[in-house]
Amino acid sequence: MGFHGDDRGVTVQIGAVLLFGMLIISMSMYQATVVPSENEQVEYQHNQRVQEDMQSFRSAVTQAGSSELTRSVVVRLGTQYPERVLFVNPPAPAGTVRTDATASIEIRNAAALDSETADYWESDTKTFATSRVSYQPTYHSYQNAPTTLYESSVLYNQFDGGNDVLQSEQSLVDGRRINLVAVDGDLSQSQSGSFSVDVRPVSVSERTVTVGGSGSDRLTILVPSSLDVDTWQRLLASEIDSGGDAESDRYVESVTSGPGETIKLVFEPDYQYDLNLAQVGVGTNVAEPTSTYLTKVAGDDESVREGGEHRLTVEVRDAFNNPVSGQVVDASVTSGPGSVTASATSDSDGRAVFTYTPESSDGQRTATVTATFGSSPGAKERVQFDLSLTGDGGAATINPNAEDAVILRDSGIVEEQCDTGQSRYGLVYCQVDVQLTNLDEDTTRRLTDARLSFYDVDATNNNPPNAPQSAVLVRSGASDVTLTAANSGGVYERLNPPVDVGAGASAVLRFGFYADADATTAFDAEQGDFFVFSVLFEDGEAATYFVAPDVGDIDEDDSGSETGSGEDPKLSLRLDDHTGLNRNTPRYVLSYDVANTNGSFERVEASFENTNNPSADGDDSSTQTRGNLQYSNDNGAGATYDIRVDAVYRDSDGEEYVAASRTFSDVADARNWAENKDLSTDSSPTFTAVDVEDRSNTQQNRLAYRFDYDVSGPNFGQVQLAVVSQSSSGPTVFETSTAQSRNNVELSAGYETGTEYKVALLLYDSDGAVVDARIITDTADGDGP
Repeated sequence: MGFHGDDRGVTVQIGAVLLFGMLIISMSMYQATVVPSENEQVEYQHNQRVQEDMQSFRSAVTQAGSSELTRSVVVRLGTQYPERVLFVNPPAPAGTVRTDATASIEIRNAAALDSETADYWESDTKTFATSRVSYQPTYHSYQNAPTTLYESSVLYNQFDGGNDVLQSEQSLVDGRRINLVAVDGDLSQSQSGSFSVDVRPVSVSERTVTVGGSGSDRLTILVPSSLDVDTWQRLLASEIDSGGDAESDRYVESVTSGPGETIKLVFEPDYQYDLNLAQVGVGTNVAEPTSTYLTKVAGDDESVREGGEHRLTVEVRDAFNNPVSGQVVDASVTSGPGSVTASATSDSDGRAVFTYTPESSDGQRTATVTATFGSSPGAKERVQFDLSLTGDGGAATINPNAEDAVILRDSGIVEEQCDTGQSRYGLVYCQVDVQLTNLDEDTTRRLTDARLSFYDVDATNNNPPNAPQSAVLVRSGASDVTLTAANSGGVYERLNPPVDVGAGASAVLRFGFYADADATTAFDAEQGDFFVFSVLFEDGEAATYFVAPDVGDIDEDDSGSETGSGEDPKLSLRLDDHTGLNRNTPRYVLSYDVANTNGSFERVEASFENTNNPSADGDDSSTQTRGNLQYSNDNGAGATYDIRVDAVYRDSDGEEYVAASRTFSDVADARNWAENKDLSTDSSPTFTAVDVEDRSNTQQNRLAYRFDYDVSGPNFGQVQLAVVSQSSSGPTVFETSTAQSRNNVELSAGYETGTEYKVALLLYDSDGAVVDARIITDTADGDGP
């Protein structure tokens, strides 16, 4: 039997081999082309997300530079490819976030305009170390991925070949506000997962320093940057005033290349700039701030009574103008009598408090206390307090009657119904006028302190009440002073400002008596009662007066307070509260109008008394019958202020007196006084058109409002635009214009959107009084108002 060849199965086998080969080739091609392409897309999308992370890092630096909170930012350094069953992925891509070589911020020709910081900011060059922070990816497929960098407030992408693409605006310059945040520390982390970068505030506060150029030298700032000057000119386009236009609201004179990789900003002269400096730390080896200079906070240039005590407060600051805690400060009396606490340690606000105790002066009326820190203190590490010494009130003359004394001339119970109180015979008459007359025809006598020593109730009443516990001394030209009765622990209270009794003239003190020490329940003063009060004079003498008032007014012929002929003057007031809560800076604009004046008018005076902190008191005056008076301070926001406004006249004998007065209280909270009067007249200018647009960018945390306005009418003065934060976290921005019509005026700041602001346009007439206003409250969210 023979066998024959059979090749019927060859086709199937060959087909299988060919199919398998084609599959291998297809998979190889997929592995070589499709997998890298898909991975490139994964890497690209990751790069977009990590740029968002770096945007968050930039915001964290900006925000940490103005708060005490550490902010943590998660940076997705690498990513993961999708799982593949039959194909192979390369290792997961990684990335590196790090600080680059340290550079310097340089400030030239900056001269402080306030005495607190003048010793430190004295026009010499100041340098502050800072670092650039970069993210660099290590991808397998995305071959042209950029390096993302943050420096000098700007985030940008840097591609191979030097092509830079901006990812943010700048926040260095905002009008006349300059914000410089230095980055310190060593950071270098490479991995494929996420990494949390902690941005820690090292030297921050809400304080700014007001600076200007030094003489003819312009204020100049150099910041490190690898961006070219053309890019910076585009970033600062809205701030550069290349034509020198005073109405442009732009204050950067030029932007040029500086030495090395720096950009040089020169600011226009004749303007004041708010300089805000801060330092934040990332990674390790973050340098802690050191004590650099000392400033006075409270207690300087004040009067001190012998036998009492006086508090002196200093503040230790670092090179960034921010407080330093834990610094030992020494103090000594370097001139005059007395002693002072030898040393104190600065607290969390950088403040150290000393107590000065005067001693017998042997005729010397001044003392000097010097505070220093460090082993070899220079001008920056030293401050000096100059004090005036007054008598202690010992050996007071009782009812003085010498030919040059200040005598008790008259007294009388004022027949005006007081607040609800306990009556003895009907109506409650709690006020008593006391007239003091200066017999010295050549010298004005100044009362600096007063004390309620005693009050005796007429015992002829079958049911006499208890003696009053306090008296409110109602004074002309200043806020009231509460005197606690000495039999309840009363002490001398400072009269601030003091009371002057002119040479050969009289002054009337009005006492309002109260049953309680808080001066809330009126006490019914009656004929037959008597009380004793004491005063201290500026020259160190003291006097005690026994007063037994009659019912009725005092003899006006001896008062030296003639009101003149005709109708009495009338005060109308408007108070605009522009307090910067985030900077602890109370600001008031008090517009006024005095009607019915005559030739005796001298001036208008206003006193602003901080009820919590006398060192924050202030005053202003004007010889015009219409205008505005202003008050501002670098502390005292949120406090209650007792505000007194007086129209001062001069009588035929040449003596001044208060012809009209108004006293009220207001909290410095950036909200206007509820009793504002309309000060406009028939000839006042008015707003004919006003438009306000909220242009805030919440993603970039940039506050911005745009204003348009038109004014018509005569006697135009100026328009003030204001964006005033209603909380302690937001900024306060102002601008003043003398143009009657403007469009597209923008007020902006590089932080704190999403909070409430008072947005205001105030129209001043040519006298300086606010005669028209548009005020709204709006949340800075880019919508409306």
